[in-house]
Amino acid sequence: MPDYIQEINKEINNENSQSGFGKVLDKCVRTFFSRYKWVIFGVVLILILILIVLNRTKPTSTNNLPKINNSLTSVDLCAKFPKVQGEITCEEAVTNTLKAFPGEIISVDIINKNINGLTKEAWLLTIKLNKPISLGENIISVMEMKVDKQL
Repeated sequence: MPDYIQEINKEINNENSQSGFGKVLDKCVRTFFSRYKWVIFGVVLILILILIVLNRTKPTSTNNLPKINNSLTSVDLCAKFPKVQGEITCEEAVTNTLKAFPGEIISVDIINKNINGLTKEAWLLTIKLNKPISLGENIISVMEMKVDKQL
């Protein structure tokens, strides 16, 4: 039998102030802490050091990062389209569309759309929506919007 168990048994037999289970528990705890106090102290110390290190390495703030302005990005997409008197400009189409459907303009193009046999030019805007739209079982996160060029 190991020495520490024999010590516990001796002390249990010598003390009469506690009940049997209380004596055993008390002696086990005392023996455990007397033998392993340095191991316990080391583990506690390591845990405290880990907490200190983790507390000092907080994530960096994103407040100082440059913010992307979607309207500037959209204007850049419109740079290749000239402004024509009497027509809705690319910038106006983008601004009005983003007011109705907040998001990010992915692409801008001009298409010809046929209405009742008449061909009209329109802006075709592809938008990545900030808040997807739910239509029944379908969820739309990217959509195309056609905006007439004529006022």
